[in-house]
Amino acid sequence: MKKDSRIYTYETKNSRIRKYGVDFCRSYHGQKHSIRKRGFESSYDAIEWANKAERDAQLNTGTAKHVTVEEYYHQWMDRNEKYWSVETYHDYHMKFKNYLLPEFGKYELCDVTRDQFQRFISKLEKVPRSAGRVGYSSKTISTIKSYMSMLLNDAVYSGIIPSNKLRNLRIKSNVGVQNSEIDVKTYDRAIKTADRILSPGYLAAFYLSLVALRHGEILGMQPKNIFEDHVHIDLTRTAHQPEGGKTKSCCS
Repeated sequence: MKKDSRIYTYETKNSRIRKYGVDFCRSYHGQKHSIRKRGFESSYDAIEWANKAERDAQLNTGTAKHVTVEEYYHQWMDRNEKYWSVETYHDYHMKFKNYLLPEFGKYELCDVTRDQFQRFISKLEKVPRSAGRVGYSSKTISTIKSYMSMLLNDAVYSGIIPSNKLRNLRIKSNVGVQNSEIDVKTYDRAIKTADRILSPGYLAAFYLSLVALRHGEILGMQPKNIFEDHVHIDLTRTAHQPEGGKTKSCCS
């Protein structure tokens, strides 16, 4: 087509309907890459796909310019999905979706500065939340910062940006920490109440949680894991791994 040399038209043999296709080549680091696809209903759809395919090729080969955080995030997640567990992948996805992409998604990677991220952290420390709570805990903020820093480090290794400007950025300790301690009387009352109202299965889960088992490990319990003097956990179930997966550490 004259308006875009990457796009061509053709007619189907049976219905003689005009369709659009994409066919062009680009060279990245001296290697030729062919980009082809047929079956588009309009030239607009074909051009839109060609633009995205060309941009993805540039991102994958490290030749893209002016890369945004959101662009690199999708490419980074796709590349690592086969190496991460389902839970790890979901955790990264939710942290970026809920916190990082709304704030920095449209920024170019090189424009994410230390001062900008520090202001973002200050906002997380004071943001109003449900049930009258204010701000996120130091642990949550540290995790969010760590995930962003990992993405920027990967961009440095890929040659997209020269440095990670968040390196060595510190998070305040004891921010948003809630006192979860209870007195002995309250503990005893909770135990007696659980014994009275919970079914055997729920009561077992209640007691297992008191010995520091994770929720997923409790949900992964099977009769074969229960012995007279101990339990052995070798499976963890979560909403994202209903069939079960490996535990983070072998528990007995």
